[in-house]
Amino acid sequence: MSLRLGIDTGGTFTDYVLYDSQSRRVSIGKVRSNPYDPSRPVVGLVQDLAADPATIDVLVYGTTVATNAILQRRGAPSGLITTRGFRDVLELRRRDRPNLFGLEGSFEPLIPRDRRVEIDERTRYDGSILRQPDPAEVGAAAQYLKSKGAEVVIVSLLHSYANPANERAIREILVAAGWPPDRIVLSSALLPEWREFERTSTAVVGGYLMPLVADHVHSLQTGLRRAGCHADVFVVQSNGGLVAANLGEQFAVNMILSGPAAGVVAASSLGEAARYHDLITFDMGGTSCDVSLLVDGEPILREETRVEFGIPVRVPMVDVITIGAGGGSIAWVDPGGFLHVGPQSAGADPGPACYGRRGEAPTVTDANLVLGRIDSRFPIGALDEFDEEAAFSAIKTRVAQPLGLDVYRAAEAILQVVNARMTGALRQVSVERGHDPAEFDLLAYGGGGPLHAMQVARALAVRRTIVPQYPGVFSALGALLADVRHDFVRTVNWAWKSVDAVHLWAILDEQRAAGTQLLLAEGLDASQIEIVYAADIIYEGQTHTFRLEGLERGWSIADLKRQFMSQYLQRFRQLPPSATSLRLVNLRTHVRGVRPKIDLLALQNEPAQQQRNAINESHKLYFDGRMLEVPVIPRSALQPGRREQGPLVIQQVDTTIMVEPGGCAGLDDFGQIVLEG
Repeated sequence: MSLRLGIDTGGTFTDYVLYDSQSRRVSIGKVRSNPYDPSRPVVGLVQDLAADPATIDVLVYGTTVATNAILQRRGAPSGLITTRGFRDVLELRRRDRPNLFGLEGSFEPLIPRDRRVEIDERTRYDGSILRQPDPAEVGAAAQYLKSKGAEVVIVSLLHSYANPANERAIREILVAAGWPPDRIVLSSALLPEWREFERTSTAVVGGYLMPLVADHVHSLQTGLRRAGCHADVFVVQSNGGLVAANLGEQFAVNMILSGPAAGVVAASSLGEAARYHDLITFDMGGTSCDVSLLVDGEPILREETRVEFGIPVRVPMVDVITIGAGGGSIAWVDPGGFLHVGPQSAGADPGPACYGRRGEAPTVTDANLVLGRIDSRFPIGALDEFDEEAAFSAIKTRVAQPLGLDVYRAAEAILQVVNARMTGALRQVSVERGHDPAEFDLLAYGGGGPLHAMQVARALAVRRTIVPQYPGVFSALGALLADVRHDFVRTVNWAWKSVDAVHLWAILDEQRAAGTQLLLAEGLDASQIEIVYAADIIYEGQTHTFRLEGLERGWSIADLKRQFMSQYLQRFRQLPPSATSLRLVNLRTHVRGVRPKIDLLALQNEPAQQQRNAINESHKLYFDGRMLEVPVIPRSALQPGRREQGPLVIQQVDTTIMVEPGGCAGLDDFGQIVLEG
């Protein structure tokens, strides 16, 4: 037997997909997350799902550990060594501020000022060394940071991307002074790219997360071994690729969008298989809502994102926008009488009031249950039953009475607010990126996505919503579909007249060799490795670079320029009116290890899961001020070529699908549900 286990750990549930590659059968489900030790539910699943844990060959894991550590400021106490005069770059930032009209800010860097040390060294922009670091000064800095409680030291020096010699010299001095080598982060190793603020911020995030990720991965692997599981363990990165868990400590900064990126990978695979090319992804889970865009079937990657205001991370990430709007998001009324939903979440402990775990705050899930959008007879995850009375009481006490509404109207107001927030996020990822949502299909997944999809789609004028076969565990499925991937970048900042093909390919070959070495260490074969080269180019005087993809070894410098101008014209329709010479800024290499693929359209459910929820009854649903009697049907009751008219509730093991009045639901040629109207 060859088993692969995909895991997605969220704030409320830990989702799983167990795939048998011989029978092509899958088992899916949700268990309660453990906010104190996220690895514990994973180990428990391994023990429960496989008669012999040793038969699990591969375990792929999407996690929110890195994201939550930054948002909750639970990373390692860290220190920064930087060039004299650059101690405050983390606070100076780019002169941006969260409140345009505010006179004061409350931003606090991950490293406080008293753990940031300047030393007298200098590297010029061209890589020449003006002053080398003084060992005595560095040694004193190391002792000072230890006295301040720093566990990790980050070294980020001016222009170290051009020449890392001074950063490497400081590392040697720190090691000689007794600092653990695995608790030293060099910005030139993590991100050899220009712009000292973004490079420093990225290095700080990497160091801040490193011990936490290392401890988490160690706990996971130790637990798996004790359970008798010796699978190859991979972690999903923010770029949608995987990294071997034993290398995760080195790539901690790449795990910030681990779970959401896995969902986008699954969306891309489904789009290719079922011929949906332009998609807006809508992933509503228990704690957050993650949205993204696929154009021509491909996810959009960004080179920089902000984990929270003022903390940019400059590594390739799937372009995902995340807001605090999930099933566990708490509804509350402010002193002015305005209703809000989120970003606070009831999480997994205690969870929504209806979970019966002493939760008293009303949530989106409670509102859906009170209105009948969730059938109380069929709780998901590890729940035995819903506590309808607790949900009703929470909404009445915390929302209905303060607003002077009845409970049903208050519950509808909660859904209207959260839907408006999610619609705003979807506009941000589409309209604000220059795309018309009406030209895309909405792909709804996560435990709550199919429940809210139709209202959100109507607000965006999206004509068609797709609900995949396993929406509630879609990100866990995406973890199994991802390839191993590593991205490399180096700033060269060459004027075009000085671009030399031999030197250019020497750098790209160095990146290729480093990536290949990593993939081989992660257990891939040389035949599985694919390599793509790219370059960031600007016209002199420009700030933002243009990415030239698909460099080929046979190109001359003239070919390089011709390809750049062709791709530039294709995107912008014209060249800059005052365009003069070019400048080659960055060289990039993307190294991918292609893993065995899963045929999404050939997957089969376990028989027991096909039978669960196999009912066809009526159910009371409160909609737009009226109590309606609506049918509740299992997903298996839908037939190709036949449309079921709303209002209608479609039930399946991992989610509930709401078909509103005026809408309809049917199956496409590949078994995915299509909602229209």
